[in-house]
Order: sequence, then C-alpha cells, then structure tokens
Amino acid sequence: MEMIRKTIEKDEEYLRQISKEVSFKKDDYKKDIEKLEEFCNQTECFALAAVQIGIPKRIVYLKNTRLDVDLEDVSYNEARILINPKVTSRKGKTQYWEACLSCLDNMGLVTRPYEMTVEYYDIEGKKQKEKFEGFESTVLSHELDHLDGILHMDIAEKVIVMPREERKKYREKHPYKILSKTGDYERKSRIEINEKRLDNSLKIVKKLEKALNDFEKNQVDLHLLNQYYGSKDWLKEKEEIEKKPNPNIKAGVLSEDAVWNLMEDVSELKNTMKKIIEEKEQK
Repeated sequence: MEMIRKTIEKDEEYLRQISKEVSFKKDDYKKDIEKLEEFCNQTECFALAAVQIGIPKRIVYLKNTRLDVDLEDVSYNEARILINPKVTSRKGKTQYWEACLSCLDNMGLVTRPYEMTVEYYDIEGKKQKEKFEGFESTVLSHELDHLDGILHMDIAEKVIVMPREERKKYREKHPYKILSKTGDYERKSRIEINEKRLDNSLKIVKKLEKALNDFEKNQVDLHLLNQYYGSKDWLKEKEEIEKKPNPNIKAGVLSEDAVWNLMEDVSELKNTMKKIIEEKEQK
C-alpha cells in the first residue's frame, strides 16, 4: 500500500488545508485507517493525522501517548482511532518540546492544555466522549491542529532545528512540564496563530539574509545554515564541494546555484508573510 509522507519541504500548502469531515456513508474510511495503521506500525511516532500521508480527512491515529514507552519501540501501538473529533472543553497548561514527522528537524516549545474532553466517532461509527489528560492531551492536541492546517511551529514559543538522534537527549534535559492542572486554557485565535507564524517567518528571513551577506564575504558555514533553515540540501552541497574542490569556491561556502536557491527561499518566505498579513487584514 503506497503512502507518501507529506512534509513542509515540498507539501506545506497541502498540509495547510483544513481536512474534511468523514462521511460514514460515502467514504471508504476503513481503508484510510488501514493506511494510517500500516504507516504507524513502521514508524517511530506518537500519533498521526490522516492529512500527513495524503488523506485530507478528519481522522487521528494515536499510537503512543505515554512518556514511559520509548518511541523506538515501534511494536507498541495503542491503535486508538478518532474520527471527526471535536473538543468540548480544555483546561490547565503543559509545555513540551514537540517535533513532527511533517516538519523535518524543526522542534518547538509548545503550550498545550493539561486536560481535554473530546467527542468523536470510533471505527464502527459510534459516537464517543472521552477525557484526555497529561501527555496524551499534548499528543492529541498536536494532531487536532493538523486537521485545521496548523503546525506546531506556528504556535511554538521557540523553534530550534535538531536532528532526531539529538532530540531524545535534549528532552531528557528539558522534559514535559505540567504548568497547571486547572484553570481555563485559552485557545489562540487563527489571527493570533498567523501573527506567530509571521513572527517566526521574519526571524527565518533575517537569518537567511544574514547567510547571504556572509556568503558575499566568503564566511557562511553550511552547517550553521542548516541549523537556521533545516534543509539537508545545504549539507549535501557542502559534501559535493569537498569531493570536487573548486579553486573559486572554498569548502563550507555555498555554490552560486545554491545562493540563487537561497534567494528564492527568502523571496518565497516574504510572499508567505505577505499572504498572512493580507489574511489578517481581511479579518
């Protein structure tokens, strides 16, 4: 069964769409769930929203909502299915350094509700109501955002780029935190989320523009640029440079083609910011 994981590298617009509700009469939703299960059985993950593998429907698959079970244990699977989920209440606050299968190596410090009550339909189409507490609330919140085209980076207090093998050590030093178990959780409006996206985009653009300036001075470090941007292409570029030394290009300095690509990325980010501003003004 072919499944293609969607990522922000090529599929950000796809991931930004709002997933459609499942029609129990028209949709072959059980086949969709089989695809979700197959993917999760082969992958280290806490959970998955259907849109992440090319199924823009409101289905969430929870695989591992426990902090005491290592993600590397791919055999562990809670196999909990939520169809057309709707949150009826949220309270308390937690924080966790979240990552995402769709967001490359970008990890963000995100605040989530400690407790949520959710109404949803199970795989047999029966309506359920369930309370999710602690870390399982964080996991589910992350996936519910995917259904509305929201990525964890959009609402993160901080975003850093960190490879998967390093994230485990970092989380050991900066573990999941319960800030409060009671009190209303204030869900950010879409305008507030867009403002956060704008702020994060501005920071990235500034770093990319600095990288361009450094390139002109032959000072750019590709590894640092990779940390700024999160793309593996820059490291591949560095490897190619080192394999075939060019007297006009120092090792660790971007090629002319790579710089043009970088400039296009800056332009694309600026266009994204413009769209966000326009959306904000319309509302």
